[in-house]
Amino acid sequence: MIRAQPKQKNFNKDIARAIALARTSAGVTQIELAKRMGTTQTAIARLESGRVAPKTSTLQRFADAIERRLIIDFQETAIPPNLHSKKGRPQ
Repeated sequence: MIRAQPKQKNFNKDIARAIALARTSAGVTQIELAKRMGTTQTAIARLESGRVAPKTSTLQRFADAIERRLIIDFQETAIPPNLHSKKGRPQ
């Protein structure tokens, strides 16, 4: 089994929190969301737990199910790019 690295775990948790917040903001229960997505409530609970990173297609199905638009955005971080690698280039 491949274990997620610490940064990956934080990323998964951030996505999970965003998913749970979007679902509750849309006023949809896990059971209703599961029906809309054609899956189980258990699968939705796993999605919201952050144990795994969802595929982009799953995120799109989620957005469609709660009648939202999926937007993926890249934003600058507080860490300068030259600190990401030894050679001064992002990896």
